Amino acid sequence: MEKSKRTGARSKKDIPKDILMQLNRGEIECANVVEWSAINREILLENILTQYDRVHYFKPTLERIDNLEKKTINTINEAIGIELLHQINSYNDGEFLPILLTIPSDLVRCWGALIIGKDASLSLGQMLENIKPFAARKYQAFCYRWTF
Repeated sequence: MEKSKRTGARSKKDIPKDILMQLNRGEIECANVVEWSAINREILLENILTQYDRVHYFKPTLERIDNLEKKTINTINEAIGIELLHQINSYNDGEFLPILLTIPSDLVRCWGALIIGKDASLSLGQMLENIKPFAARKYQAFCYRWTF
């Protein structure tokens, strides 16, 4: 059975409510940039942290977002990645990053990539090893699109 690719809405107001709820719960990938920009990052973050018993990471991450001088999609995503890295290190939580890298939400996996990229304790070799899941996933998606 061939899996069909979902087509995203052309504007935020046209995103079906059930799709937006799934995006905000981290259950599906974005179909396009309109969906990417429509996700409420705070709701998504709270849902993921609650689901994986890391709710104590939520308040400090919100504080980092609140302290941003300029709040854009990119600065908010970076703030989340940096604070999650800080929380992971503070709690010696080696289990959380691998979880983030396997969540269906591409936005959550983006936070995982930011964690890897911002971790100054990693060598280049360790960073490359840690980003393998991204390369494998991209390759699988590319191959899937071109199979008939």
